[in-house]
Amino acid sequence: MDFLWSFFVINLSNGSTLSISIIILIIAALNIKNIANSIRRHNKNRLNKISEALSYDKLLGSTRKFLENEFISEQFRQATEIEIDNHIREAIIQIYENAKGEISFVDLKRAVNFMKIEDSKLIIEIRWYQYLKSALNLLVGLTSLLIGAGLFLLISLSNNVDLYRISITAFWSVVYFSLAAYSLLQVLPLVSSFLIKDKVGT
Repeated sequence: MDFLWSFFVINLSNGSTLSISIIILIIAALNIKNIANSIRRHNKNRLNKISEALSYDKLLGSTRKFLENEFISEQFRQATEIEIDNHIREAIIQIYENAKGEISFVDLKRAVNFMKIEDSKLIIEIRWYQYLKSALNLLVGLTSLLIGAGLFLLISLSNNVDLYRISITAFWSVVYFSLAAYSLLQVLPLVSSFLIKDKVGT
């Protein structure tokens, strides 16, 4: 890690933006686990504090009820990584139980932003801008995939031994592949919402 920081400082003073970008990506990748662990510790501490507050016998009435709901919501969020209102949470659980395996919880999780309660019933509502957003993500994803594949092919077929140019081309190929993966993943919530809409009939 010390080597990376030294290399970062040297390239920063020389103004090498490509090297700086690569180093930042490497440092971020190396610290992803630490960041995730910090978030988990924070969530666990919050749950412990709520549990500790509920242990006091003098805590009564609406305050206790509020903290009990917060405790259940936090447990649900940590278990499923879904942060939603209580009434939608209960409706999702009910749909999952009634589906008997025909709807995966992953699809329910993806489609949360398309859900709402209407007349005490959960419905899937897809608005025009959500169609547009998914279409743009699909277009960007496929275009980026083609560009990334083209750059990768360029490296494979090139007889050029210039390591600097090869590293630049390889870097941008990875960037476009990453952008493609991210953009195409953004289309999955719409796909999941269609699956749930078809099964639930809303």
